[in-house]
Amino acid sequence: MSFLIPLLAGAQSPSKQGKNQPSMIEVVSADKLIFDQKRSEAQRVIGNVQVKHENTTMYCDSAWIFQKKGKLYAFGHLHMKQGDSLNVYGDSLFYDANLRYGKMRGHVRMVELDMNMETDSIEFDAKEGRGWYTNGGIIRSARNKNTLTSRNGEYRSKSKDIFFSDSVRLNHPEYTMQCDTLRYHTPQETAFFSGPTTIRTNSGLIFCENGWYNTRTDESFFSKNAFLSSKEHLIHGDSIRYNRKTGKGSAHGKFQLQDTLNAMIAEGKRAQFDEVKGTSMITDSAVLIRKFEKDSLYIHADTLYGFKNLATDKQHFVAWHHVRFFKSDLQGICDSLNFSEGDSLLQLMGTPVIWHQENQLSAVKMNIRFKEKTIDRADLYDDCFIASQVDSTGYNQIKGRSMHAVFVNEQLSQIDIKGNGQTIYYAGEEGKKRIGMNKAECSDIRIRLAENKISAITFITEPEAVFYPMDRINPKDKLLKDFKWHGNSRPKNKSDIFRHE
Repeated sequence: MSFLIPLLAGAQSPSKQGKNQPSMIEVVSADKLIFDQKRSEAQRVIGNVQVKHENTTMYCDSAWIFQKKGKLYAFGHLHMKQGDSLNVYGDSLFYDANLRYGKMRGHVRMVELDMNMETDSIEFDAKEGRGWYTNGGIIRSARNKNTLTSRNGEYRSKSKDIFFSDSVRLNHPEYTMQCDTLRYHTPQETAFFSGPTTIRTNSGLIFCENGWYNTRTDESFFSKNAFLSSKEHLIHGDSIRYNRKTGKGSAHGKFQLQDTLNAMIAEGKRAQFDEVKGTSMITDSAVLIRKFEKDSLYIHADTLYGFKNLATDKQHFVAWHHVRFFKSDLQGICDSLNFSEGDSLLQLMGTPVIWHQENQLSAVKMNIRFKEKTIDRADLYDDCFIASQVDSTGYNQIKGRSMHAVFVNEQLSQIDIKGNGQTIYYAGEEGKKRIGMNKAECSDIRIRLAENKISAITFITEPEAVFYPMDRINPKDKLLKDFKWHGNSRPKNKSDIFRHE
């Protein structure tokens, strides 16, 4: 696009006869030279005409020259040449040396080195350093393999900007861009676009309503309803920076990354991503959304980091610090969390606590597995507790070194306690007065549940058990050692995951 520069720069060169007087239009050669008797100042040259003005040479079939007025009319097989590289072709030309204004019409073609522009007519104002067309133009670059078309085009030499508007389209073997308005700043080699803009590449699509693209570095910036789409991902953001060469980018403001293959969405207000490595990091109101058959799992943390497992080609997410998550049948808190799409495994670390229906599960570490998009089992390790609240001061409690919980139809069905098993269980029918509290110790215990309530307790080895009537219970015996009820920390809904305690 920068091939317009030399033409206007040459047209702006100062006149040798002074600023207020136009330089002479020199007739170098012609088959005929005729003076019009009616127009004493008029010269008409015909046949193989060669005319020179300052540093531009022009060839044509015929021309009218008005030296006193500094005007030139040229016709037929027009060819303007400047230096060794710039050539302009057309059917006719009007040029006013006083105003330093010109207009070329008819099959206009401008060629410089590998650049080629075609339009019906072009005008230029050398005083202002402007050149423009308004009836459609095509610009081709063999070196860059670009073809640009637009209804209007204008070059401004003072600012070194080229403007294109109305049906702007840029074709390249690797991408196609369509926009309303495009400004190309030649020193920075940067294109600025506004209005609905679509960039289609071999790997995806980019849309925005404002942005820029550096043709030298392949760096770009997109804002106002911006999104990037590929086979696997869809990225939305208030503002997105992206390098097409490296595949790296960042986003600020409201941001969303959709993994279309794995039904996952990551959101936040700050993000960095690498399409080549398949990594992303999101901070500030970060949330990961995993869609399941009936509902979705919402995970919030200070930082979310995602990467692709090269062995399985599945996505893996890590959440750090102040982790809170919500699903209609599962809620939880912890310090850090890993989610592997390949084996549908949710790993919780840093004193995690989860809630399923009326049951609270806690441990030093947990693994939750999903099968066919529903919760299948939960494995708890070290200082494990499962508890449910009976009343304002009483809790059914199960403690052990490790626990393995099985879910059937999204309901807690069975719990196996391995090592140092302890239980506190209140006896009595639902809705009726409690008759007492069972307290037992047994190395290994199996508990069965129906409708999320304990239906049977099996002690694998001989237990040590005590039953306390309600009026004989010592308050110190009501809680197992290290047990804590975290009911106030339980996320109530998907918005509550952003609450920090």
